[in-house]
Amino acid sequence: MSLTRIQAFGLVREIFKMEVSFVGVAGTVVGKGLPRAVTDVRYSRRRLCSTSATLGDDSVSDRAKEALQIQTEYGAIEKADLAEEMSKSYMAYAMSVILGRALPDIRDGLKPVHRRILYAMHQMKVGADSPYRKSARVVGEVLGKYHPHGEGSVYDALVRMAQTFSSSIPLIDGHGNFGSIDGDSPAAMRYTECRLSKLSTQALLRDIEYGTVDFTPNFDSMEQEPNVIPSRIPNLLISGSQGIAVGVATKIPPFNLVETLEALGCLLDNPDCSSEELAEILPAPDFPTGGQIVGLSGARDLFMTGKGKIMMRAKTHFELVKLKGGRTREAIIVTEIPYQLNKSTIVKSIAELVNSKQLEGVADLRDESDRSGTRIVVEVAKSAHSEVVRNNLLKKSALQTSFSGQIVALDGGKLPKLYNVRECLEKFIEFRKQIILKRAKFEMDKAAARDHTVQGYLKVLRDVDNAIRIIRNSEEAKEAKAQLMSPAGSFGLSAEQADAVLNLPLRRITKMETSSLTVEHEKLEATIADLRETLVNDEKVCKIMKAEFAEVLKSAGKKAERRTEIVSGSPEYEDELKLIPNGRSVIVITEKGYMKRMPISNFNVQHRGGTGSSGIGNLREDDGVSHFFTCRDHDTVIVITKIGIVYRLPAYKIPVSPRSSRGTLISKLFPHMTSKVAEVLIVHESEEDEYLVIVTKRGRMKKITLSILAKISSTGSVVMALRRGDEVKTAKRSKETDNILLCSRKGLALRASLSNDMIRAQLGRRTEGVIG
Repeated sequence: MSLTRIQAFGLVREIFKMEVSFVGVAGTVVGKGLPRAVTDVRYSRRRLCSTSATLGDDSVSDRAKEALQIQTEYGAIEKADLAEEMSKSYMAYAMSVILGRALPDIRDGLKPVHRRILYAMHQMKVGADSPYRKSARVVGEVLGKYHPHGEGSVYDALVRMAQTFSSSIPLIDGHGNFGSIDGDSPAAMRYTECRLSKLSTQALLRDIEYGTVDFTPNFDSMEQEPNVIPSRIPNLLISGSQGIAVGVATKIPPFNLVETLEALGCLLDNPDCSSEELAEILPAPDFPTGGQIVGLSGARDLFMTGKGKIMMRAKTHFELVKLKGGRTREAIIVTEIPYQLNKSTIVKSIAELVNSKQLEGVADLRDESDRSGTRIVVEVAKSAHSEVVRNNLLKKSALQTSFSGQIVALDGGKLPKLYNVRECLEKFIEFRKQIILKRAKFEMDKAAARDHTVQGYLKVLRDVDNAIRIIRNSEEAKEAKAQLMSPAGSFGLSAEQADAVLNLPLRRITKMETSSLTVEHEKLEATIADLRETLVNDEKVCKIMKAEFAEVLKSAGKKAERRTEIVSGSPEYEDELKLIPNGRSVIVITEKGYMKRMPISNFNVQHRGGTGSSGIGNLREDDGVSHFFTCRDHDTVIVITKIGIVYRLPAYKIPVSPRSSRGTLISKLFPHMTSKVAEVLIVHESEEDEYLVIVTKRGRMKKITLSILAKISSTGSVVMALRRGDEVKTAKRSKETDNILLCSRKGLALRASLSNDMIRAQLGRRTEGVIG
């Protein structure tokens, strides 16, 4: 995009909003190297944004010339395409967000702001055993030395690392109001106090003084900050992380500390172990709020591919709660909720479902949570089934929700990459081995330097009188140092040894001191030999790593126990029956095709002299009851028409009607039904291994298994082929051992056994059957 003339007030104003460094009034030009004052001062901006000009035009106003002169004084003006410049600038911004803000490092699992907070507190010596310090003091230290951004972002990051409902083992030990699971905001930083937790002190920052990581200058080159924290645990998996960058996002659930370290131990023992073995050790995330994970399919996807949808469910149980007057009522008690959900919002949403009649069977709802933990009480109505209410509650409210995990992290702090769980473990092992080797090299060099000094002491103490004579007869320290270092002399010390000897107090030349130095020399030599072996022995490095894991677990104690329970089953309620009460009902069908369902509780038990009560009202004079039966709401209603087509419908889908109502037309329940009803049967789920015997008007008979009817579609299906002029007369449910009795209008009867070979069960639904 290039322009020859612009209305500067509109265009340049929009460009300034988009943070382009400088835009000229004539054409799309960008000033390079212009000081902030030129683009920021009100005078220059007003002149630039209120002028309309054209390069090379003789009619350029004086104000435009003045603006161009200001640009020229501060450097050459380079023409640039606006779209290209915006693309470059936005790319630079995107990479800054990806690498410097939003994504964690695969090695220590920390974003830059979290790493800077922990390192600043370490430098302030605010460890787990030190007194608490004001959060404002910590935030100020981080802002002033390492993180030149807003104080709100730093304090928010600090607060999250201290919240027990955000992390099972917090990295910061908070003192004061750091928010709650109800969504309450934390207190201002001037009121709260904090210090590093034991996990941070012992597992994250313990090796940082041993030359294990590289440091880089901070934003003003006045301080040094670490590129990565030498963590002893895979913090990326244990603490989890979330962040949205530009074009990439990460959402990593927290895993259990014990299980994660056991999986690492398995990889150390057998690097070729299968991913399935590791998944058995580390089966699913472990959320700090507890709850349940339903099924392992989503967690297994996350483990294998780095992406997975994990179904979380609140932990509930049934309990009898006391009411006023000494009465009791069954209630659903919620003790743990899914991760990252607001408890007060959950309670409010349940109340809205109850008030809008979307959730039935709830008599009362209250939040009884206190310091001891979460407790949401959902009282079940007397007429409702508690199991069904709970299932509906889980399905319709946020008590069951999903966590869509995606493990994206920076590969060595350079580029974002999608990892699976095994790759995260392998990357950590590789990183931790490097840290152990660097620490061993640092300690070995330190021990060697000390041993070198001790050897110098021992040389001098073997001939201490000669050394004292040399020092006393020297004019100055340089002369004494030179004589002690002289190869022709008695000692031949190095420069470091000579300096150490000259600084040696007289009390150190006793015989006892000589003996202790000898012992120290022997210990140092053994230490150096051990560290030298560590540098070349990978098996020993693995043993050291395992010992560190054991130390971390001992320090964590009960906090490392799994909180989230893993339960089997489908995350979705595919079985609709789990949401429907299995009550007893009465079903009535009239001759004119009306059908209704009524709870059996609508009818009272009457004595022999009772007149009964109306079960159906408003019937026409030419209508009457044709079928009547009782069933459970989970049973299946089988309707067979006179033309041999069968339909099926769950009993609970028949609308409940009052006793005074005629009910619903069958044609509305079965829109494709075009014939009258011949027979209606009730089938229980356990009876599908029985038979259905169909008899026609002309005496043909057919036996089929009830299980065939389970595959019938909603539009119905032909169950028996009929000849012209014939129709289905009746149908009965039967067993293989039953007998059948056929009677004609003229009084003739025939009895036959259903086990007879002549009455075999026919698999085809379109067959005619046999002559009865």
